[in-house]
Amino acid sequence: MSRNPTYIKLINCQTWRNLRNRQLKMRPLCEECRSKGIYTSATEVHHRIPVESVRSEQAMKKLAYDPNNLVSLCHECHVEVHKYSRGKDIVKNKTEREVKSFKGRYL
Repeated sequence: MSRNPTYIKLINCQTWRNLRNRQLKMRPLCEECRSKGIYTSATEVHHRIPVESVRSEQAMKKLAYDPNNLVSLCHECHVEVHKYSRGKDIVKNKTEREVKSFKGRYL
């Protein structure tokens, strides 16, 4: 879960809950599973373009509430999508490798 206060505010409001519910009613099946010929109920809504990929609150709001930026997914597919995104774990691991390399060269 994000620690960005703006993002947290955006997804913890009635506007997001209404949009999320509408997305799941319009597309009740996991879109990733469906592309593989599997029919699974969608339980989560994912932003195709991450809301935190922009800096200003206005730009974040635009991405967060854009229905064209949403995809319905089951929990398993949502986890998989985030495994391959530029998540905090990837950044953390890269930073640790860079620090280790730096120490090996200079300390």
